[in-house]
Amino acid sequence: MTDDIRLNSLKVVLLAQLLVEAIDDVRATNLYNGKLKQHANTVCNILTPMLKKQVFEVYKEDPELTTNLFNEIDNLIQKLSKLNVVDLTIINQITQMYVQNPEKAQQQFPIQLNTLLT
Repeated sequence: MTDDIRLNSLKVVLLAQLLVEAIDDVRATNLYNGKLKQHANTVCNILTPMLKKQVFEVYKEDPELTTNLFNEIDNLIQKLSKLNVVDLTIINQITQMYVQNPEKAQQQFPIQLNTLLT
């Protein structure tokens, strides 16, 4: 398996897990009704069995990194969901600058991960 395929597979697993969790978060709201409820239940029924195995495998490889990835992606999604269109445009431009010169951005904003308590 190539590194690109592994990375894309990991991305699918992480985002699918976050989707299932987000669906669970809206189950008790008025938003969760009709077609959304029908389709969301179908998606959860398809993803949940696959995710149990896949998330466990990813977690087993590196629990600390996996936990941090889930938390960082979830935090980013929460922050982005609160922004308006102008803010999202600015964020998009910032990410473009990062893509053009990641080393400089990483020097300015070093990655900070949390240590898991055992």
